[in-house]
Amino acid sequence: MTQLFRDSDPATSREAAANLDVTKLEAIIMETLHVHRRDDRWFTSLEIVEMTGLHPWSVSPRMCDLVAKGLVDCVTMKGYNSAGKLRLMQHYRAIQKS
Repeated sequence: MTQLFRDSDPATSREAAANLDVTKLEAIIMETLHVHRRDDRWFTSLEIVEMTGLHPWSVSPRMCDLVAKGLVDCVTMKGYNSAGKLRLMQHYRAIQKS
């Protein structure tokens, strides 16, 4: 499992990391992506944050893990960043269940 804190982090950060349920966060993200899968749309991390209500720091790290687990597809295409500027960004969608 990936360490959820830096070696330089204070004890309170280490305690918070120990209490974080990564599986629950992944489940929230996957449920949201599956609900919108029928639209055949791709979503940026920012859009996933808006749909789930999760903190951006909770969503972004989960996306790489979900891609690595083969649960989410990832492509790079133009999208709007948090400053409203059109940039090349990672977009995600749930892989269709068979």
